[in-house]
Amino acid sequence: MEFKEALEKLENSQEIKKLSEESYLAHGFITLNENMEQAQPWNIGYYNKKTDKIATFAVTEHVIEELGEEDVFKEPGTEVDKLDTDKVGKTLSDAVEITKKTVEEKYKAQIPTKVLVLIQNIKDVGIVWNVTIVTKQLNTLNIKIDAETGEIKEEKLTSLLQYKDKKYSD
Repeated sequence: MEFKEALEKLENSQEIKKLSEESYLAHGFITLNENMEQAQPWNIGYYNKKTDKIATFAVTEHVIEELGEEDVFKEPGTEVDKLDTDKVGKTLSDAVEITKKTVEEKYKAQIPTKVLVLIQNIKDVGIVWNVTIVTKQLNTLNIKIDAETGEIKEEKLTSLLQYKDKKYSD
């Protein structure tokens, strides 16, 4: 299911009516399998500036489930930018095709195990399909694709092993 289709289902549902009027669309998130096919329902999040929380809904073909409110993963003192769907010209399918082509051309040795996709508005980057691929080679490949034009804005391959020797303190 494409993002705008899931969003339309949600916006026409009774569940969305429970949201505060201050809440606005912040993101769509979906997990894909190693073949870059949908593996989980869409999770669509609405940010409430007053509470500084995100209310998330899981959307499938037949069911909409409210997942509750959670704290926002962001820098303290900042706000979550609104996701303007009028500026989303490329679909999830387009983003997947661009991602597959990029992997084939530049990262052939990287074999996907899981693919995480966000449609979001990132400050100083814009509205993007933010695709993160976890690979069998213990790397993550992150590709940010302009949601309007399909242009790749950023791409970065990072080893998960770089974190193995880091010490974490409280």
